[in-house]
Amino acid sequence: MLKIEENNLKKIEELTNRINAYLSELRKIQVTVSEYDDIPELYEFYKGKELIMVGTIEVISKKTMLKEGTIRGYSSPKYLERNKDKNVFKAKKTS
Repeated sequence: MLKIEENNLKKIEELTNRINAYLSELRKIQVTVSEYDDIPELYEFYKGKELIMVGTIEVISKKTMLKEGTIRGYSSPKYLERNKDKNVFKAKKTS
């Protein structure tokens, strides 16, 4: 069994809180600019529960060298439901 020291748990918790705060700010920005149709949607790209990056489908595609269609597939409700507890790639629209 993996044993994590208490100070490392605190660091993980602090980082998680910071990431969630950043995501919250990104969501606010997106809501603020959502009235403009030409602004692309942002996606959160995960490997399991680990956030890899936030960006548009195009940016994530370039950085990960995955096809845009593959990333769109990772964001489909059916794929997300089927793989919700698995350590696989997932993409979610920021809301």
